[in-house]
Amino acid sequence: MASSNPFQDRQPSLNGNLRIRTPQRETYAAPATFAGSAGEEREVGIVLPVACGRSGCITRAPFAFRSKRTAPPAVGNNSR
Repeated sequence: MASSNPFQDRQPSLNGNLRIRTPQRETYAAPATFAGSAGEEREVGIVLPVACGRSGCITRAPFAFRSKRTAPPAVGNNSR
């Protein structure tokens, strides 16, 4: 039996949620549009401004791409 993948099985509800900032909505919508395009390119760079809620943006990205595998960076840790 195949396991359920929350990034593919669930759709985050951002509309009407007052806790979601405008940059967080935009950084979900733009990758979702990009991922839904007909192209085969799967890599994208996103520039996030200061105080935009980067952690929220990062955690929503796998949903936008309907990711099969995800390894988001640990916030506050230096990777070496």
